Amino acid sequence: MMKLYVLLLLFLVGPTQPLYAAIPLTLDETQDTALKNHPQIIEAKENLNGTEARTGQAVANYYPLTGEK
Repeated sequence: MMKLYVLLLLFLVGPTQPLYAAIPLTLDETQDTALKNHPQIIEAKENLNGTEARTGQAVANYYPLTGEK
């Protein structure tokens, strides 16, 4: 039974390859990535887009309709 555990352990651990770290990022690259992917910033951008769209809808009422008589 012990041989089975040893063989299983060797089978699971043996073929693994060493892990390599990713290419190091600069401080500016990490800040850009964080700002682009942070959920609260994404939410704020979408809220701004929605507000701008609603503003456009509200202002559209002041312009005359074109093409209709």
